[in-house]
Amino acid sequence: MNAIVSQEISRYTVFMHTGLTSEEAAKRLATHGKNALAPPKRPTGFAIFVSQLKSPMVYILLTAAAVTFVLRESLDTAVIMIAVIVNTGLGFLQEYKAERTLWALKQLITPTARVSRDGAISVIPAETLVPDDVVHLSPGDKIPADGMAVEAAHLYINEAILTGESTPVEKLPDKDQNALSMGTTVVSGRGVMTVTHTGPQTSLGKLAQTIGETPETETPLQHALSSLSRQLGSIVIVLCIAVFLLGILFGENLRSMFVTSVAIAVSAIPEGLVVSLTVILAVGMQRMMRRKALLRKLVAAETLGSVTAICVDKTGTITQGVMRVVESAYADKTETFRAAILANNLEDPMEVALWEWAQAQDSIDPERITGANPRHDEIPFDGVRKYMAVATHNGVYVKGAPEVLLSLSHLSPKVQTEWLGSVKKIAGRGLRTLALGYIPGRVKKISPQTLNKLTFLGVLGIADPVRTGVKEAIKEAIQAGVTVKIITGDFRDTAAAVMREVGLPITNPRQQIVEGKELSALTDNQLREKIKDVLLFCRVTPAHKLAIVRALQATGEVVAMTGDGVNDAMALKSADIGIVVSGASDIARETADMVLLDSNFRTITAAVEEGRGIFANLRKVILYLLSDVFVEILLIAAAMLVRLPLPLTARQILWINLIDDGLPNLALTIDPTDPEIMRSGPRDKYAPIVSRTMKILIALISVVTAALTFAVYVWAYKTTGDLHFAQTMTFTIVGVSSLMYIFSCRSLERSVFSRALPTNPWLWAAVVIGFALQLFALYHPWAQRIFNTYPLGLAEWIVVASVGILVIGIIETAKLVAPKLRKLIR
Repeated sequence: MNAIVSQEISRYTVFMHTGLTSEEAAKRLATHGKNALAPPKRPTGFAIFVSQLKSPMVYILLTAAAVTFVLRESLDTAVIMIAVIVNTGLGFLQEYKAERTLWALKQLITPTARVSRDGAISVIPAETLVPDDVVHLSPGDKIPADGMAVEAAHLYINEAILTGESTPVEKLPDKDQNALSMGTTVVSGRGVMTVTHTGPQTSLGKLAQTIGETPETETPLQHALSSLSRQLGSIVIVLCIAVFLLGILFGENLRSMFVTSVAIAVSAIPEGLVVSLTVILAVGMQRMMRRKALLRKLVAAETLGSVTAICVDKTGTITQGVMRVVESAYADKTETFRAAILANNLEDPMEVALWEWAQAQDSIDPERITGANPRHDEIPFDGVRKYMAVATHNGVYVKGAPEVLLSLSHLSPKVQTEWLGSVKKIAGRGLRTLALGYIPGRVKKISPQTLNKLTFLGVLGIADPVRTGVKEAIKEAIQAGVTVKIITGDFRDTAAAVMREVGLPITNPRQQIVEGKELSALTDNQLREKIKDVLLFCRVTPAHKLAIVRALQATGEVVAMTGDGVNDAMALKSADIGIVVSGASDIARETADMVLLDSNFRTITAAVEEGRGIFANLRKVILYLLSDVFVEILLIAAAMLVRLPLPLTARQILWINLIDDGLPNLALTIDPTDPEIMRSGPRDKYAPIVSRTMKILIALISVVTAALTFAVYVWAYKTTGDLHFAQTMTFTIVGVSSLMYIFSCRSLERSVFSRALPTNPWLWAAVVIGFALQLFALYHPWAQRIFNTYPLGLAEWIVVASVGILVIGIIETAKLVAPKLRKLIR
């Protein structure tokens, strides 16, 4: 053995179980700095502000401002520049706040490490590790710093992040294979390492300095909205050029038509859509965070509303994960308690329950027994083997699934059947079952042949109570059209009893329950045919989870899958939404889309609800913005066709779209989720953003508003001959009606008068401010000169209000009639 390695291991063995003191660790942290790589560059406020100027709308406005300045139309230049400032300012405020929210959420995912400090094992932030810290490693952990293995039990490391090789490498403390590198992953086994280098001094740290930051790509929905905006922008620009040419053809003033066409183009290009989506996603993620769901990826916020099937682990998500041994049946009391203590790493609630059960017995001291029986070898628990074995000088102690340990024992088939009968009785009461075994004699290395001599010691029944509120949450999910499937490694009867308790009774076991052995025997096609009826998968392995996800997806389901171990990573990655509990392994947490901070099933249904709310709010914004798009174009086109003066000036158009309507649009992005949203089915993942109902409403709002407004304009112009008065009426109706029908845009199905819709105080405030700005444009002498407006009297305001009410009435009638028409068509 290498002499230097031997000396190092000897030196660290002395304090491996005590570790550094807190005082010494603090000194080293001050000397070496944080164990963290350089953080990704965060966009500055100035960079976000500059990005707002890089939009087609701003380019058009600035071009228009330059042309009007050359033409010495100083008032138009001033109004256009104000529009640029307002549009840029609102976009900056929305995106800056959204970026800060997303950044803050990312910082909540803090890597941790289990270390020995001050004589005890504790969990600390990985960034506070220092050289000579003693770190305990388990499957799924990410190696938190560079170091060397000083203890290893079948410890295999995936080093693909550094070497590109995906085959796991075994680490041994007594050979040259003891080097561990930051960022690599524990695939299986357990170990203890000492830290040698941290942060930038690690292999990964040096590599990171040579690699640039990877930019975050657009989500599918962001890409679709960007494409929609570009398409609409192109259409609108073509229409505006046509309006400009028609105006010149009909003898309108060149300057006036140029500015008017530019104003229409600016108001009609829905540049706010993509920024609004970012805000909606950020707000939705904040709301989920308040409900204990932390999203790691923006795309997950989009997908959650489409989830049709939730595959959930029973332990810790349906149940509390706080366990207690409440029943026991054993043949040898002394060796049974020894097995419960020695085949134990105190790494999960079940192992803690075993320790506490032994500790509660008279004359049994778990710490003394552990100290007197040092380990010679260990086979860590594995989801496929379903057992753990530890070798000591007194023998090998084993714990695991009852049927597995019985198959390894020398008991007769008759006695094995009797024990399985006892297991079924315990499991039928909803208790988890665990068997213990023992192989006498000194064993240095555990082999399969060793375990075939196992003495079966007995069975324990472990209580794991169902979480409060889970039954109601499952009922809500089913009402929302979401299928709930339980996946567990537990005994069949244990899981079935828990399912009855949470409102998922098994009425046809042959169709509704599939065990791991049966699952392994099914072909892909057989599983697809069967999976719709299955509610419970028991005694499954991580490989089975992946098969379940793929089978569900093959039948058209959008799948959310929960997991926590390193072997769950593939299933989590393949699922449409991968979900982990807060205590999941590092590799599972990095693969997942969502982290349950309270490990509760209720949080999954809450996240699905918020996901639906995100998509609903996006559709509200699209409906409102696109409804405004064509009103001004239709009005101006109609006026030119009948050879009347323009009903709106360029300044008025800019004021309505960028001043009056800016804040209400922003308020829609934070509209509360409809409390009835979970009473309808999931949306189709591939459904278009703009639905048929939305297209009808957009066309209806645009045409009806334009038609009614144009009728008032013609009446006002013909009866008074005063163009300024007629334009003022048009200006006011277009501005005020959009502030009124925005309330109808809050739901595509529910009436604006429905009491079930939650209130949105921000929307009310935005509408009040928009209305106040409209009054300013009408009544302030300075604004009257700029916008050529006329102070309206009570009679005119009655006309304005009547048009707004009529538009709302037609929208609400369409909502009422549309579902009935769809039923007739079907």
